[in-house]
Formats: sequence, C-alpha cells, structure tokens
Amino acid sequence: MKTGIKKAEYIRIGIFAAVVFLQMCVLVYCFTVKKKDYHSDELFSYGLANSYYQPFINANDHEGIEQINNHKWLSGEVINDYLSVEKEHRFAYDSVYYNNSKDVHPPFYYMVLHTICSFFPEIFTEWFGFGLNLVLFLLSQILIYLIMREITKSSVLSLAAVVLYGFNQGGIDTYIFVRMYAMCTFFLLLCLYLHIRLFYGDGNKYKLFILLAFTTFLGGMTHYYYLIAAGVISACFCIWYLTKKQYRFLVLYAVIMLAAAGMVIAAYPFVLTQLLRFEGNRDVASNSYGGFWFEWRVLISCMVSELSGINLSIMPTYFWIYLTEVMLAAAVVLIPACFLLRKETWFQHAVSWLKDKVKNMAKGLLRINVVHLSMVFCSAALMIAAAATVPVYKMGTAATRYLFPIYPVLIILFVLLLNSMAAAVLRFVLFFIGKNGLEAEKSIKIRHVLAMTAILVCLLMNHLYTRINFYFDYEKERLIQNYVKLDELPRDADYIFVLREFWILNCLTPSFRDIPHFFATNVDALFYLEDELNALESQNPVYLVMEIPNWKDLAGTDEEELKLDKEFEHKMQTAGDVESERTKEILKEYETFFRNLNICGCFEYIGNSAVYGREVFIFKIKS
Repeated sequence: MKTGIKKAEYIRIGIFAAVVFLQMCVLVYCFTVKKKDYHSDELFSYGLANSYYQPFINANDHEGIEQINNHKWLSGEVINDYLSVEKEHRFAYDSVYYNNSKDVHPPFYYMVLHTICSFFPEIFTEWFGFGLNLVLFLLSQILIYLIMREITKSSVLSLAAVVLYGFNQGGIDTYIFVRMYAMCTFFLLLCLYLHIRLFYGDGNKYKLFILLAFTTFLGGMTHYYYLIAAGVISACFCIWYLTKKQYRFLVLYAVIMLAAAGMVIAAYPFVLTQLLRFEGNRDVASNSYGGFWFEWRVLISCMVSELSGINLSIMPTYFWIYLTEVMLAAAVVLIPACFLLRKETWFQHAVSWLKDKVKNMAKGLLRINVVHLSMVFCSAALMIAAAATVPVYKMGTAATRYLFPIYPVLIILFVLLLNSMAAAVLRFVLFFIGKNGLEAEKSIKIRHVLAMTAILVCLLMNHLYTRINFYFDYEKERLIQNYVKLDELPRDADYIFVLREFWILNCLTPSFRDIPHFFATNVDALFYLEDELNALESQNPVYLVMEIPNWKDLAGTDEEELKLDKEFEHKMQTAGDVESERTKEILKEYETFFRNLNICGCFEYIGNSAVYGREVFIFKIKS
C-alpha cells in the first residue's frame, strides 16, 4: 500500500514538473521572441541596482530636480556604468541602498538583482533580471500547488490552479516584466501559505510565527503593496484568533507581525517619506478623468481583460437598470405561474428541493473560513490601493503590474469557485435525470473533469481575446513609416539626443551603451547650446536622434486638463492634421539650426524609430 502511495506521489510530482517546465519554455519564448522592447521601469531596475551612487542616469532624485549628464558631451561609458556593475563596485549594497533612498521603492529586490549582476561585471543583459524571474516563477508555482493542496486536499485541483496561472497571459506578463512584482508575488504567496498552515494546524505555531515575521520583513522590503496585502491577511487572522478565544496566540501573533513591520521601518527609515512622496507625486491628471471610481473601472477592466480576455467597458453602463428590468419581467411571469402550479406534485417537490439547496448554500457560505476571506479581502485591498494611488487611465494597460501579486490569489479563488460550480451542475443533472447521487469517488472525478474543461476553455479565451500584454511592440503600436531599429545604428558614432523629457534618456540606454560619446538635451534648451554642441573633439560620424512635440502639445492640449468630452474628441480628430503641418515646420527649424553648427557637415534623413512608444526622427549630421 505504501509503495502504491509513493508511486502515485511520484507521478503527481512528475506531472507538476512537466507542466511547469513547459510553462517556463513558454515564458522564455514570450520573453525572447514576442517581447520587442523594454518598459522604462525595467531599465530603472538595472540603474537603481547597478549604478554606483547615481540612482538615475539623468538626475540624482526621483523628481528629476537635481539634473545631471545633460547639455554636455559625455563618454558612452556613462551609459554602460549605469546599467552594469563596474569591477571595483561589485556587491556594493550601500550604493543600492542609497539609490533606492532617492526613489519610491524599498531596496531588497534591487539588492538581489545587484548580486546577480556583480558576478558578471561590466556586462548588461536582460537575462539577469529574467533569470531571477524564472526562479521566482518556479517557487511561486510550488506555493500555488501547496496552497491548493492544503485547501482542497486534491492534487487535480492543485494542478489545475498551476496550469491556469502559468499559461494565463496575466501570469506570463508577471514574469517577462523585469521588475520587483514577481518577487512580491512570491512573498505574498509564501505569506498566504504560512497562514494556511496556521489555520489548519500544520506545524509548530511558533516556528510559523517566526517564518511569517521573516517573510513579512523581506516582503515589505520588496514592495510596499505587500505590506497592505499582508496587513489585511493579518487583520483577518487576528479576528479569527479573537473569535476562537485564543488570546495568547492572538497577542503573540499580533506582536510578531507588528514587530516585522517595525523592522522594515528600522532597516529602511525612508519608508514613511517615500510613501508620502509617492502619494504627493500622484499625477493630478487622474482626478480630471473622473476620480477614484473611474480609475477603478479602468483598472478592473484592464485586469479582467488580461486574465480572461473579456473586455469590460470603462464607462458607466445601464447594467443595473437592465438587471432590474429583467428581474421585474421574470417576477411578472413567475409569480402567476407559481400560483397556478402550486398544487402540482412535481412543482411542490421542486420547491422543496430548491429550499433545501438554498439552506445548504447559506450554511456553506457561513462555513467559509478565514483563509478564503483573507484571500478575497487582500485582493480587494490591493485593487483599491492601486486605483487610489496610481493614475491608471494615464498609464493605460501597464497599470495592471500593480495587481500582479494578487493574480495567483485570484486564480486560486477562481478554481475553487469552478469546483463548487461543477459540484452544483452535477447535483442538478443528477436530480434532473432522477438519480439521488453517485459514489463519492466517482462524483469527485466528474467534478474535476468539469472544472478542468472549464479551465481549458478559459485559457483558450484568454489567449484568443486578450489584448493586454507586456510585449512593448512600439513599432507595431505606432505603425511607424521608414522604421529604423536603434540597435542597428552604427556603434562607432557619436550621438545627440534631443528629448521632450530628460528621463526618456533612460529608455535609450540599452541601444547606445557602447557608443564613444553622447550629448543629451531637451527640445526647450537645444537652441541655446551652440557652444556646448561644438565642443565635441571627435572624428566619428555624428547622428541626431530627435523627438518632437507630440499631438497633445501641437493641438494645444494640456495633459492635466484632458477631458472625456466632445472638445477633447474634436482635438483628437484634428491632431493628425495639426501634427503633420507643424512637424514639417519644426524639422525645418532643426535643420537650419544644425547646419549652422561647426560639427555639422550634412543633414541626412535616416528614418524614424520609437523610444518608449514615442516616435523619434533620426538624422546623420556628420559623415
């Protein structure tokens, strides 16, 4: 018997390993083939982790007040030193700590990334961050499996959650995005798993308390949203201990969790100032789009689309009016029908059966334990926090990254719901065909088949209809004519970058980390920098990568005053014409300016490209 159990366990482990390996292959394919470019935050990850006591390539602070590396010729080594670890600065955790003190995030993720990069000094590759994500993906899938096993005692449902999460576009996006969200996801799952062990009484409570404190400390040092989710879970368990009258464990648990949060503040005192700074810096444009509830609808719409492929409207709808009308129409039909059929035997049996099922359902809801509640409430808390503190509409689909940590939690809840629905469908079918029930084992198998079938349908819908992803195909997004890949421009040339905003220089770093010299400035200052531009002492060819004002600037629209009204729609419709005419004028002004520079020998149009979704013109101004 024991041999049979071991063999079954080995089979389950083998299936799990095969599924996760296939999912990791899918992740590698999506990362290397489907993903076309970087998000700015991914490059900030490398800069904050590896740049020695310089958090940003263009500034020494998050707000960009203390500008550096602008309006002057610099060596291309500045770019490479920003992205990679210099040999003499390996394992410089004091630098990582300092850099993040100037940003709005805690430093643990960046310290781990810096550790990986320190083994490969002066080398930059996206595989350092993605490799870390692959490890976190494996660990997260193990935790999802264990969590489901603890809750359901079913290997099939546990594997179902693993399948649904790993092949889901939301799960894929979490791990192809080189940022701290994959690590935050892992710590939230670990926190949930340890709490489930507490609930079911598995293991020594004191050891679990210590592990929870350690997890809370590292999770809080990874992302502040973790503290929100873990705080909600802790609140649920404090209430649970209170209802169980386990006052000693309640006090001990509360003290340990509060101590862990205090350790985060003690180890990183910038927590409070960064949280205030983040809220203070929240883009006021988000309020002009409609306030919290509008941001909430946009966020939920993006999340649902990413996880399921279902597109919800971000605008207020008449759903509740339609629902009320349908219910009234049903009442008009059903009430007289029930009155006329009240004496029929089959109708009386049906009513009796329905009453029993409603009672059982009510009892089932009352039996929902603190684990389910903590998963629901922590997910809701993170959604509320994101909608309240992030300009979702302005960020667009990329705002879903703030919800990545709760995606596996939502998947777990969804699988549990599917299993309950499958059981309800099975009971209804048996009642309809006149059977009282089935053997327990056979009933479970049928439920699992129904649930797995539903999951496969959900995955198919997800990949057929989902339009939310983190592939960053800016070329396709902009439909740029005469497109030129920045990576294919000559490496033995000097470059002038004219940008609307200085921080966009961060997005150029992967393409130009090995050039001899570069000059970065903005469109407002360019025409006052003749002497600085002429100061170049180099015989290399010179190229100009130039961003011009976008349609909102050209149409005279202030981004902070955008409204979803007819005036705004009219500006959007006419912006193309405005931009086309004004662009020609601007390019002529630039050509005149550069032809008058001593370093300029030509003004040859090369083509256009995209930098973080912004179109740029490329010219050769010296051969």
